[in-house]
Amino acid sequence: MDITDASDLNLKLQDSIIYIISGVLTPCMITTGVRTVSGVVLGKGCWFGLTNLDETPAPHFQFEIVEPITIILIPANHCQLTAETYPELYKWLWHVNPDISARWLQGQVIAGESIMIKIVYLLIDIAAHQGSTKIVSFPISLSQFQFSSMTGISRSRLNHVLKELEHNDEISISRGHITIKSFEKLGARLNELDLSYRDPRKLVL
Repeated sequence: MDITDASDLNLKLQDSIIYIISGVLTPCMITTGVRTVSGVVLGKGCWFGLTNLDETPAPHFQFEIVEPITIILIPANHCQLTAETYPELYKWLWHVNPDISARWLQGQVIAGESIMIKIVYLLIDIAAHQGSTKIVSFPISLSQFQFSSMTGISRSRLNHVLKELEHNDEISISRGHITIKSFEKLGARLNELDLSYRDPRKLVL
């Protein structure tokens, strides 16, 4: 299933679990109208969505699609029927949970950091999911409007930080694209951050 519109994903993900075959997206958890956690990036090989089969209300998410995604979607009722015959399904759900939990926990850590740290972390994590390396860096097709929406940072403050990074020759900016020019310099900004749950710098080889 190919998804290019984030609103489609919002509808399809209710009480379902997805496996991402390709593409990059960022989910943001919403509670009582407040965007609580940003800094979570998902890409190829990630599972997301339903992680249990009880009656706990599923949280609401808002998505920004950085790169069009192709997914496999498994409805919750299919999981429930399968679990009645194959209890091993619960082991599978337990296996799926640690990775996404680590991403959310790291997102909570980042939530209390400066705007600069939030932006740098997201840029490196998105680049890593797109397959960028220290030798080859692919442009991140992300408008400032999208970036502002996924982080909750105003466009004026976002623009100020991006211009500072560009001035320091860490990134280059063109219309609708951001390219990392130096993973070393950009990554050094995260040296004092607690990345014990997830360090995206390790994914950029």
